[in-house]
Parts: sequence; C-alpha cells; structure tokens
Amino acid sequence: MNASTCLQSETLRALAAQAGLVNPSISIIPLEGQPSSLALQTTHYPASMIKTPLAAALCALWESGELRRDETRIVEAQNLTANDSDSPLEPGYEARLEELARLMLVRSDNIATNVLIDAIGRERGTGYCCRIGLRSTAIRRKLSGADPLIADPPATGRNAHPAADAAQLFSMIAKGSIAGASWPRSDR
Repeated sequence: MNASTCLQSETLRALAAQAGLVNPSISIIPLEGQPSSLALQTTHYPASMIKTPLAAALCALWESGELRRDETRIVEAQNLTANDSDSPLEPGYEARLEELARLMLVRSDNIATNVLIDAIGRERGTGYCCRIGLRSTAIRRKLSGADPLIADPPATGRNAHPAADAAQLFSMIAKGSIAGASWPRSDR
C-alpha cells in the first residue's frame, strides 16, 4: 500500500468511525482515471444487495437469447416471503421475467427475487458473476424477508456479494461495460 492509499484508508476509517460504523465494509472504485479499489473489508451478509448481480446475470441471459424478457414464470407458494411493503405477487400469478426484474429492483421485492433465482439458476448466476470478475459473489439461497428462513432445499449456504464486488459491478454498469447495463433506463 502506498502512502496516499494509507492516507485514504485512514480517512475512510475516521469517517466510518465518525458515522458510528463499527465494522464497515467500504470499497471505492473511481469511474474516472486509474481503476483501483480502496477497501475496508468486513464480510457482511449481502441481503438485498444480491439483487444487483442477479439482475446483471438476467440481462446477460436476455442478451444471449437464453431467456427472453417476455418469458413467464408462475409464482409458486414456496417462493413467498416477507417484504418491506406488500408484494403484488401471489401464488399462481404468471409474471413476465422483465416484470419480476423490475419488482426486484424498484420495489426490492423478495418474492420476485426468489422466482428469478429459480429462472436463472444459482450456478448459472454465480458463474456469470465469476466470468465478469466478481469472484467473491455467489447466489446460494433464496431470500427470506424475516425469520424463520423459508424452506430452500437446494440452498448451498449463504449468499455472498462483498463491497469490493458491489463497487466493481456498479462501476461496470455505470461505464456500460456489461450486457444490459442500460436496462431498465433504455426502455421505459
């Protein structure tokens, strides 16, 4: 670590402490200039942050033709879970993948997220993340809006999407360097 990085790390630590953050996970990747990551890393459960890499994988599948935006999935009872606000999704409802993706991102809908995890597949979603350089991101289980966790027999552990991977993904989206980076802005 060079002297300017140390200074920046110390500044980050001071700002985090001033904000009352005990074990922060902070990563900064400038959009302009030399790509670099400055991080204070603590492993945290990503909760709804896993929705962004899931959406990125979905956009890549749309672009490759493996899935279509207008393709539908039936909402199944096993994907129901709590949300911060009421979900419009009910068992038996046939939703388009694009509708589910919008609900996942705009309303942070956990039910839509769980249906999309089934549609995309955990391994395929995680594999896409790895291919674009998000090596520590993994989609392993469906979301539960509250305890107890929903039954998810195919789960292989906790989801992972550390701050450094999140910063890298947001940088790629901002620069338009991954498939679907302009969605949903491109087709309002």
